[in-house]
Amino acid sequence: MPFLFCFPSFLCPFSVIAERVTECESSAHQIMPGESFYLPEHSWAVYNQDGTVEIGVEKTFLSSIPGINEIEVPVENDLIEQGYPGVKLKSGNEIHAVFMPLSGRVVAVNEEVVKKIPASLDSRTWIIRIIPSQLSEEIEWLRRRV
Repeated sequence: MPFLFCFPSFLCPFSVIAERVTECESSAHQIMPGESFYLPEHSWAVYNQDGTVEIGVEKTFLSSIPGINEIEVPVENDLIEQGYPGVKLKSGNEIHAVFMPLSGRVVAVNEEVVKKIPASLDSRTWIIRIIPSQLSEEIEWLRRRV
């Protein structure tokens, strides 16, 4: 039912609805478990089979920070928004905000990474796991990893 996310029917005359629904259905992408997307130079997201999404930090972002000595993460049940800071990496006196690739509710935090900084943080390690709230709309703003 991709048209539910693409075009609210109450906003247009009936004649335009069928045309828009066809357009949305053809551009809709079925997201498969294991697919990976990223917000360039900030964060990445991997869709899991259970409907959750794991989020980590992009390699280019990590390489621009000299030495991470603390990670500030949201707690379980916090809400995060696409394009807004959700994770903060502290390096000396500087704080580096990592913008989130998707919106949703945090369901897990990788405590091992948070406690063992910086040794356990790399561009392949997830930091938080979320249940996405607007996956079909927001995925269009991300790049697909190949």
